[in-house]
Amino acid sequence: MPNWNYNKVTIAASSDEVKKYLIFSKGEKFPKFNMNRLYPKVFPKKDKTWCETYKCEWAVEHTWAKWLPYILDIECLSDNLTVLFYETALEPNNKLLEKLHEATGWAILNEYEEPWMEFEGSYSCENGCITNSRGIYYPKCEVCDKKKHPSLVKYDSYDSKILFVCKICIASKSYNVEGF
Repeated sequence: MPNWNYNKVTIAASSDEVKKYLIFSKGEKFPKFNMNRLYPKVFPKKDKTWCETYKCEWAVEHTWAKWLPYILDIECLSDNLTVLFYETALEPNNKLLEKLHEATGWAILNEYEEPWMEFEGSYSCENGCITNSRGIYYPKCEVCDKKKHPSLVKYDSYDSKILFVCKICIASKSYNVEGF
């Protein structure tokens, strides 16, 4: 079972333009990236969603993720600002986002977090420049809603749900399992 990364990708383009680089397959609830449009020499037109020619080694080397993500949500913030939300396995798919930037020239920012491997960061592409900032993951307490150092957060499970509660909320008795 892989570790999962949670990605929030902000793109300086309209949602209509961004959707041109996604595939909305019949029978699928969520779109995927159009791999033929990004890597036409690797993926034939008939395999835009990477189902027929998938190779794990190629995926990790060229996208940095193990599998192609399903886009869970697309949010249009303005005429020229779109946000994609999705999960990736192994690592954030920043190399694929870099390829999207090369193809379009769009400014792209991926804010990602990986709670179980305890890292988070941001990856941006703008005007051909790439920046990657990565650090320790700070989980958010589900009681006070503040990010805390991992040593200050207790991972608890209640009714098949994992809870993140900081030691301050536990000590102040504001942690009530019935409220979750």
